[in-house]
This record gives sequence, C-alpha cells and structure tokens, in this order.
Amino acid sequence: MAARNYLDIYPNVVIADIEIEVPEEKTAQSIAFPKESQALITEVNQIIAEMQKEGLIEELLEKNIEEAKVGDIDSRSTLQIYGPLFLRGALTTIGVAFVCVIAKNLE
Repeated sequence: MAARNYLDIYPNVVIADIEIEVPEEKTAQSIAFPKESQALITEVNQIIAEMQKEGLIEELLEKNIEEAKVGDIDSRSTLQIYGPLFLRGALTTIGVAFVCVIAKNLE
C-alpha cells in the first residue's frame, strides 16, 4: 500500500523489474537511492554495518514485523485522503474565476 501511494505521488519513480530470492527464514529490506549517489550509498552501508554489529537490525526488524501485523495505519485510498483537498481547491478556483468574470463585466 505504501509503495503504491509513493508511486502515485512521484510518477517518475518506477519499480525495477527484478526478482530477489529470499529464503523463507530470512527477511529482506531495500533502500532506494538516487542514481549516481555512491557517497550516500557508502555512508548508509557503514551505518547498516554498525547497526548489525550492535544488534539493532534484528531489533528493528522484529518491531517492524509486529507493526505490520497490526496493519496499515491509514488504509484509505489516495482519493479518500486527498479528494476533499482537491474538491476544496476546485471550488476555490471556480469562485476566483467567477469573481474575475463579474469584475471584467463591470468595467
């Protein structure tokens, strides 16, 4: 659900057409980076290595799995979330256009 919402917001982002095999007893996480960001990738890899060394990765994974079992916090569709904002914006635009038409005809 979160990935679909992200794709709706950022239409230039695409999902890579690759398959990643993960044994059932393992979990997989992924991080997206901008192209040509080797310095950032190196820094994130260092942070992940430190977290693994301190045992924080497993702790965070367990926490995330528990939260995922509870379900999405906001299971509404994009239209349900942003629809009222679009409607309010459309009504404001119509109102401004109406005032402009009246003002133009008063000249």
